[in-house]
Amino acid sequence: MMNHKRSLNYYKLFYILVFFFYLSTVLSAEQDDIKAEVHTLSLQQWSVPRDAMTVLNMPAISATMKALASQHNKKLVLRYPGGEVGMLWASELKGWLVSLGLSSSRIKIQAAGLKPDELELMIDKDSNH
Repeated sequence: MMNHKRSLNYYKLFYILVFFFYLSTVLSAEQDDIKAEVHTLSLQQWSVPRDAMTVLNMPAISATMKALASQHNKKLVLRYPGGEVGMLWASELKGWLVSLGLSSSRIKIQAAGLKPDELELMIDKDSNH
């Protein structure tokens, strides 16, 4: 009887370990996906006189536009720090992206708890165009 209880405990321990291994693998993969798809545009980068080439040469915008060019069914989420100033910044960036050829239907603007001097450009993995 003691051996039977002991073997049940080993099975429980085994399943718990397998579960935690699986959970850590899934969470790690999700974090890697998020990191690979989010680009940050700082207020300092944006606070320069702008024309099409200047905007396209900003690292966050360049990387995002390249990624979206190969993923026609994905949408872009512009995450701003909230408030009127953040909303205006995100709206201005959306206007630039549309003028550079990205369809406005592929761009969503979303308030987020970000630093006041940062805007995130995130490719939405779950969207279908």
